[in-house]
Amino acid sequence: MKISVVVPTFNRNHILIKCIDSLMNQDLECDFYEVIVVDDCSIESPYQYLKVLLDQNPNLKYIRHDVNKGLASARNTGIVNSAYEIVLFLDSDIVPDLSFVNVHLQLHKSYPNESIAVVSNLSYDNQFIEGSNFAHFVNARYRDWE
Repeated sequence: MKISVVVPTFNRNHILIKCIDSLMNQDLECDFYEVIVVDDCSIESPYQYLKVLLDQNPNLKYIRHDVNKGLASARNTGIVNSAYEIVLFLDSDIVPDLSFVNVHLQLHKSYPNESIAVVSNLSYDNQFIEGSNFAHFVNARYRDWE
């Protein structure tokens, strides 16, 4: 069982790079997952920032829309271009921990005959929560779960 991670993005190069770097360093062998970045016609293409990662990671794909089509269309482009039976959506402003993809894959393996959806809890790294009451709120809700 393998998983495709679809990351739609639009004008978020500064955080997208951190997101993709984290996805390329998961605790799961790259043969078991792929990452598809769908650029929804960003003003400044993230390709130049991703080029090194694309060259180093055969499980990383980059697709660019010629016109801005919106989030749902970017996700659909990712689905159409995915190679695997499980698709995981991740917004480009999230930097997942190193077990993120593996945990999702293991959950799907635990229920092989079920059609399931998984919604994850997330917490924000301190560098991203300065000045954000919402991020502080989210972190506070899950602080005791770890």
